[in-house]
Amino acid sequence: MPVETRRLTFSRPEIIAAALDYCGRGYIAHPKADLDGIELNADPRRLLCLRFRVASPVEPDEVVLGTGEVIEALVSFCRFGGVPLPNEIEKKLEIDNDQLVMYFRIERRPRRNGVGVANAA
Repeated sequence: MPVETRRLTFSRPEIIAAALDYCGRGYIAHPKADLDGIELNADPRRLLCLRFRVASPVEPDEVVLGTGEVIEALVSFCRFGGVPLPNEIEKKLEIDNDQLVMYFRIERRPRRNGVGVANAA
């Protein structure tokens, strides 16, 4: 069967917006402080680290998201932004310089009624 691969590239501002929205919807608590910066890591358990400017040294100053959480945040970001995404597909993230690239792997199956499949006659 044919396989389609789709690639979406996310800039730092898009990564930040997606992550803060994800955290803000109650999935992960984050400090009520300004964002100081982000760090992308090769470790899938710490793919994205958000650092905040906290007032007190006893307050936590970072939030860490793993690959699954970042994928969920980016997919939500796309859906809220009107970017059409296929359902139930394989998703993969890669770091490319200061950007995140999300790959979608879609296996195309022939339609049941044979439409779109060449008839052998």
